[in-house]
Amino acid sequence: MNDRNNEYIQEFDRWYQEKARPFLNEHLEKKFLDLDNGLERIKRLEQIGNEELPICFLGASGVGKSTLINALVAGKELILPSGGIGPLTAIAMDVSYDSKPAFEAEYHTARELNRLIFALQKSPELKATKSVNVDVSKDLDNDAKRDIELNLSDDQLSNDSYKLTPMQVYRKQAQLLIKGNQDSDADLQYLIDSLCSAAGKGRPCSTKVLPEDEERINRIKSALLTKGKKRVERGGDPDGFDRELSYHASGFLAPLIKALHVRWNSDFLKNGILVVDLPGVGVAGDAHKEETAKWINEKAKAVVLVVDHRGITESSADLLRKSHFLQRLMFYADEPTDDPLKLAVAVVRLDDVADNEFARNRNRRKADHLSDQFDRARSLISAQLRQELNRDWDSSDKAIRNTKIEIIERICKDLLVFPVSAPQYRRFLAADPEDAAFINNIVQSGIPAMQQGLIDITAAWKSDVSHRLDESIKAWKDLIEAHINNVRAQWEGNKHTEQELQDLRRDIEMVLGPLQKEFLVRQGSFRQFLKKTMPKEIEALVMHAKDSARKEINNYLQGLKDAHWATLRAAVRRDGVYLTGRSRTINLPDDLTDKFIEPIADVWGKSIIKEIRKETRQYVIDCEKMVIALAKWCREQGTRVSPSLLDSQLDLLKAESKQIDEVGKEILDGLRVMVKDNLSKVIYKPIKNKCNEFVRKGDDIGPGVKVRILDLFDNLAESSTDVAAETARELLLECFKIVENELQQVLKNLENPLENARDGILNAHRNRIEKATSKNRQEILDRCDDLFRSIPKASSTPPEELVVV
Repeated sequence: MNDRNNEYIQEFDRWYQEKARPFLNEHLEKKFLDLDNGLERIKRLEQIGNEELPICFLGASGVGKSTLINALVAGKELILPSGGIGPLTAIAMDVSYDSKPAFEAEYHTARELNRLIFALQKSPELKATKSVNVDVSKDLDNDAKRDIELNLSDDQLSNDSYKLTPMQVYRKQAQLLIKGNQDSDADLQYLIDSLCSAAGKGRPCSTKVLPEDEERINRIKSALLTKGKKRVERGGDPDGFDRELSYHASGFLAPLIKALHVRWNSDFLKNGILVVDLPGVGVAGDAHKEETAKWINEKAKAVVLVVDHRGITESSADLLRKSHFLQRLMFYADEPTDDPLKLAVAVVRLDDVADNEFARNRNRRKADHLSDQFDRARSLISAQLRQELNRDWDSSDKAIRNTKIEIIERICKDLLVFPVSAPQYRRFLAADPEDAAFINNIVQSGIPAMQQGLIDITAAWKSDVSHRLDESIKAWKDLIEAHINNVRAQWEGNKHTEQELQDLRRDIEMVLGPLQKEFLVRQGSFRQFLKKTMPKEIEALVMHAKDSARKEINNYLQGLKDAHWATLRAAVRRDGVYLTGRSRTINLPDDLTDKFIEPIADVWGKSIIKEIRKETRQYVIDCEKMVIALAKWCREQGTRVSPSLLDSQLDLLKAESKQIDEVGKEILDGLRVMVKDNLSKVIYKPIKNKCNEFVRKGDDIGPGVKVRILDLFDNLAESSTDVAAETARELLLECFKIVENELQQVLKNLENPLENARDGILNAHRNRIEKATSKNRQEILDRCDDLFRSIPKASSTPPEELVVV
């Protein structure tokens, strides 16, 4: 956010707190509290504008996200370790600007180490040796132990790049922690002893610690005792900093890292960009899913999907679905501008293709071959994405299918495609004759174009927030001025007698009677809408979602019945099952949850949010019309009612209506976010419990397992949607109740606008009766004039210029 805008808001705040608020407190009773709330909303919006823009990088494990981020952020330097360690950890690393390079690490508690020890103790390898006499089960809850046991009972954990059994994954994590190398093949009892030692549990197998591992074990102990964040600055030891960062990001400390925040002095980041390197697709367990979904569903303003030279494949398109990117767009399908989440595709490893093409045709330079591959990627990516999404993200529900088609077309229309070669960019900047680049300038690498594209996204977002902030300030300023004007109008004008006041009161009441009856009917109708109509519509929506989801789930489960029995069993037990002949995974709890959420997401914005907003606006408009009708009668009374008083009353009503509309939209946006962020969480658990119940009964073991699983599938569509419907209904009604109370609070100024207008007119006449003897009349008028003169003026501020890298 521009510093001048920040200074203007601070100046306006001082003016309000020191001058306007004390004055309005004397004349408005408690109405100034609405102005306090309006100022707080402006400050919140200002804070949003000052926040960094999260741009999340998503892609398969090992595709080259870290290499690309290094090029974008640090040029020829390496800040994020590249290459990774395979599907062992679920770290989301974020990189933001700081003039002093540093990183901050947040560590897991000893619970994660206890999980690993518990898993390793289940190894068949230990059965042939003496038992390990250490009990970590008391440090784990039943869910954690059951998840580990179910995971170990799976035949294999498969994905695009790895085929490791769960025990192999656990062992590699232990080897990475203790030996510093996931492939070291250390003795299992030694690993368990060393992990127990790090966790403060001695060495139960009585093995002796090797000298080369002692420092790592001590570092693990220290990490487990660290409270809060550990900060490491680069300072005068860049080699030591790089080494520590490598330990935390992909080295022996990586399995203990909860979050890693890197700070770097970069012109690119200085534009207010927060780069987030999300865990790769190959990461095991729920940690990857939860970490990625948190960023994509709740925080990201843009997503960069990193793909290799093949472009958009079924697995990369499926990643957009699994990460909740597509689900988030569905919640805003009715008003996509309310959440302008951008998608960009970065195509990497095209220099490898250029090398191969050069080997076939040496008559052209490698740089020319690379340029050809860039052009090819730009022309193909959008079509590939449309094709894969239409195939992977379909629905048998016509309404949902139409919404998805609209979203897909909008994604492809706004898609940004960046073919890049990070290695060539880095080599060109390094200018090392032993490792020379084949490009002639950095533009040919595609990195500068990608940097500028992401900067443009940031600039557009900042401009949008700035525009919303300007509108909020204007609405708030107009409301303050309307209140001050109304106070002034009540103390201006000609003197009236007590008899004239009584006559005016009598006549106003006669006119007010029919209008008041009309208002009470309208008010009752609006309250009925909030209290009864909307809850019924929400319940009807849940039933619609249940019926739609049941059909979708049936179709989905029917498509799995031809799979091998082991695949079906793994699908019931755990996620991450590779389907032969397809490049995607299945996960019953996740997939069934998505089938239930989609019809709710489709209708929630188009129907529920829109209807509440429409009814609220119409109620405000109807209230305005009734007050205008009263004002019309007053104007016909000539000098009995001052025109300036009527104008001030109407201006105040319009300003309040504008504020109500703005706040109402904010409240309803909050309702949309509440449902979007929480619905998946509350539905997922009961559906997962249905699958776990099958496993707990032992129906996944023994002869006839496929028949029993198919029977489970037959019942799962109905039983899972029943339990999901009840959970969803409770959440949606709870969220709506919160919003209903907030709307009622905002609309309290319209509790009886006709009486407010009447009282304003009659109070003004009362003031005029008393003004002949009142000593403070002129003081009040002078204070009104002073307040208007001292209102801070908005400076003509050009848009904030962002740095072009």
